[in-house]
Amino acid sequence: MKWLFNSPIAHRGLHTKNVCENSLNAFAQAIEHSYGIELDVQLTQDGKVVVFHDLNTFRLTNKDLEVDKTEYAELKILSLGNNQEHIPLLKEVLDLVQGKVPLLIELKVFEYNGELEKAVSKLLDKYHGEYAVCSFNHQSLKWFKNHSPQIPRGLLFGEERKKVSLRDFFNFIYYFDATKPNFISLNKSLLKSKIVRFCTMIKMPIIIWTVNSAQEQKKALKKANAVIFEGFMPSN
Repeated sequence: MKWLFNSPIAHRGLHTKNVCENSLNAFAQAIEHSYGIELDVQLTQDGKVVVFHDLNTFRLTNKDLEVDKTEYAELKILSLGNNQEHIPLLKEVLDLVQGKVPLLIELKVFEYNGELEKAVSKLLDKYHGEYAVCSFNHQSLKWFKNHSPQIPRGLLFGEERKKVSLRDFFNFIYYFDATKPNFISLNKSLLKSKIVRFCTMIKMPIIIWTVNSAQEQKKALKKANAVIFEGFMPSN
């Protein structure tokens, strides 16, 4: 799984003011600069795996639709940001990337039922490239552990905070034990936490998100194996 740590990972693709996040253009830009790609997936009402972060489409399209309650045909006609790009299917992204850079696929699981995991695993079975999945939802990761253990899986944990409470740490240990992840993906605010010390002790690879400057990248890589970045162009 060393490929995952060979280059910085572009958060939702290499997006800018004029290039929307999680768009085919953002992913093409990341490929052009040889960055890994982090992206978000969820299911539409008709079972299509779309690449989109939010539960609701309003922030990026000015249309108020719940992704999981809308069929893909209705989502596809929406424009992302101020351009004519559409909400892509994961299949479209896989066809675009074609193994040129590694993919880190975050499963946005709002109500777990195993269907998203099953659909993503089916698509990845036919994909020839380097990839891993990750999620905040431990049930989602347990699905991959039990049904597709060959797919590298990462436990996402953390939010913006100054320190981790003892309860937070025990929650992390519980999720860690339940999912048996291949790597951990942590919020950058947790760099000095006991979670990082624990992962370092057991030699568990760590990815830090989301770094916004070269200075933050340098700081993160003193303790982590890779970074997910946004808002600047890091060195490979």
